[in-house]
Amino acid sequence: MAANAGTDMSGRMRDIGWVYFCAAVGLTLVAISIFGNILGSFSDAQEFNKFTLGNYAELLHEKELLNVLGRTLVLGVGTVFWLVVFAFPFTWVLTRTDFRWKTGLFTLLTAKLAIPGFITAMAYVWLFNPNSGLVNKMAGMTVHTGEPLFDVYNLAYVCFLQGIVLVPGGVFMMIPAFRNLDASLEEASWVSGVTKGETIRKIVLPLLAPGMCAVGIFFFVVGVEMFDFVAIIGMPGDVLVLWIYDALNDEAGEPKIGYAAAVGVLMFAICGSAILFYVRFLKEAKKYATVGGKGRASQVQPLGRLRLPAYCWIGIWVFFSVGLPVLTLIWVSLVPYFQPPSLRALGSMNITAYFDAMEWIGTPLRNTLIVMAGAIVIAATLASSITWVVTRSRHQSARWVDTIVFLAPAVPTIVTATAFQYVGVMVYHW
Repeated sequence: MAANAGTDMSGRMRDIGWVYFCAAVGLTLVAISIFGNILGSFSDAQEFNKFTLGNYAELLHEKELLNVLGRTLVLGVGTVFWLVVFAFPFTWVLTRTDFRWKTGLFTLLTAKLAIPGFITAMAYVWLFNPNSGLVNKMAGMTVHTGEPLFDVYNLAYVCFLQGIVLVPGGVFMMIPAFRNLDASLEEASWVSGVTKGETIRKIVLPLLAPGMCAVGIFFFVVGVEMFDFVAIIGMPGDVLVLWIYDALNDEAGEPKIGYAAAVGVLMFAICGSAILFYVRFLKEAKKYATVGGKGRASQVQPLGRLRLPAYCWIGIWVFFSVGLPVLTLIWVSLVPYFQPPSLRALGSMNITAYFDAMEWIGTPLRNTLIVMAGAIVIAATLASSITWVVTRSRHQSARWVDTIVFLAPAVPTIVTATAFQYVGVMVYHW
């Protein structure tokens, strides 16, 4: 009996050891993404062991630095603006009203997550390209002034498109805050004679503020770091993520890893400041805390006169984020050459492009599936291990682990890639 108990204890200790090992691996990767980039920003392009401030000197002497920094901030704020414009009403409709098509809206939001952002970007380039866009051709842009009716190549389009693409994620992050809201506070306000509008403004919105702040900060970081839209649409308008890409893909010579790392540190400072602001906001959370019994879910409110505007607003998002990109993609794939819709074009539709794609899609599809499955398994394993250590371990180091991991979202993905590239090259030279 004692032997069996000892064997069980040994097995549990071995399992716990694997958990700590996975947590250590995850923490190491996070540390590389943060500190590897900082270390790389001080390295010389020719000698990796040489300390230099030349990368920062080159960055600070860039004439367009302030303009690019400003456009980067506009990109993040603009993305969050359009996300909130759509995501907040959608969440309100789904959680607090008698909207009839909640299941359908949930399905559309989930389906949108399966459409890659670069496909939406490609579709809008095909539609609103100033020279050959389908909409500009159909509008006859050369009839009067010769100027295009729409020009997709500007920062405003990038902000709008990134915002509507990120709406599903924003809705799914906002839903818990709405559902956990204690309805008794609203009802007490109504019984006291306070109007519904004033109740929403003075009670509901302040209670939702921490959750909305978290969503805004998270998607600000995501908006700043997203590369697919700025790569396809935003190349004419410089932002920091493009500076990193250009430095790592220098056509005139070797990749400027140190300079890219310096730009990455600047991006990390911007995103890290947002995270620190959120931490400070959490310290004020006691202002929004309530003491009471078990909270009761909010009663479903009738949409009433807002029913038609709600349907229209949802329809606008579905059209611009799902319908228009998907229809454009299907149309371009079926016509033999790039042309606007017409009766003549309808007669020339074929599926030749699909047969051509089937000849070479095998290897890319296999690699994509491997990356998808591998990323999910690795992320789930490392994240669950770190979570176990942070929540179950009584050691003081658990707090430091939690702090370092909490900083990870402040590191844009392209900055993380730069850090790992630098560390890989440094190890190779050693």
